[in-house]
Amino acid sequence: MKKTAIIFSLALALIFGGSCKKNSDQLITPSSNTSATESAISVKNDRLIFNQEYYQSLSDSSEELDNITKKIAELNFQSIEESGPSEHCRMESEEVDSLPDFIKSIVNADGIVQIGSHIMKLNFEKEQVFVLNTKYENEINDLLSENVNNAHIEVYKMDEDVLTELENRTARTSLFCTQSGAPSNSTGGTIQCIGKNDVTVLLKYEKFGVWFELNVDIRTGNNNDKRSYILSYVSRTQQKCKSVVSKSGKYTTETNDKVVEKQYSGTTGLHSYYLEAAVYCNQANCNYYYGTLSH
Repeated sequence: MKKTAIIFSLALALIFGGSCKKNSDQLITPSSNTSATESAISVKNDRLIFNQEYYQSLSDSSEELDNITKKIAELNFQSIEESGPSEHCRMESEEVDSLPDFIKSIVNADGIVQIGSHIMKLNFEKEQVFVLNTKYENEINDLLSENVNNAHIEVYKMDEDVLTELENRTARTSLFCTQSGAPSNSTGGTIQCIGKNDVTVLLKYEKFGVWFELNVDIRTGNNNDKRSYILSYVSRTQQKCKSVVSKSGKYTTETNDKVVEKQYSGTTGLHSYYLEAAVYCNQANCNYYYGTLSH
């Protein structure tokens, strides 16, 4: 009997010991190296496809926007920035440069991007978003031609929160938030430097239906004209039915590329905004720009 008890105890020890070892191994096993960014973005038929939940999580996440840029560079995808606009886009090539970097990196030459189960065509001229559910993908030529006679194609204005509208319609609920969105607006000026090219400063709030941005945009007219800038800014932004977010800071750079300091970016439009900025060209014989943008 004693021998049986010993054997039984050893068996239990082996079972629980093996079980603990197995659980320990599971705890220390590293997770998959595939990042959330990599699994949430793909390419099909020359268009970029975003997981909708991931896309809607991108608001004000500059680090994740950088990750997207790196991921897109690894994919077999040509953006409108690289290829230029097609005849379906109704946009001049020089106008593409005025678009926010994020927008022009995710839409293709036709102005198309897919978010979740919806294929979106952005018409920058009409400021409209044409939407086709992927279950009608065989009718994509009607989306390209913006055939509104096709009952499967929906049309939204770029000042609408398109993704929210689609979600509420699918869920058959009305929007709880009734606050209106602030209009797009921009203002700016020029810093003049003796013996140098001028520097353009723009304060801009832009709406694209699936993406909204409030920025200080600084750029020179000559890529060979290197200089340093000092930007001081204060901003207050409020998404619809949410609290006010304040930002302030100072930014210095020395580059020949354009500088964009984001005050807000995301998939939800703003109810109100205030942006105050002063930009100094940090060389001799230069003036400065000061301006405000608000609604």
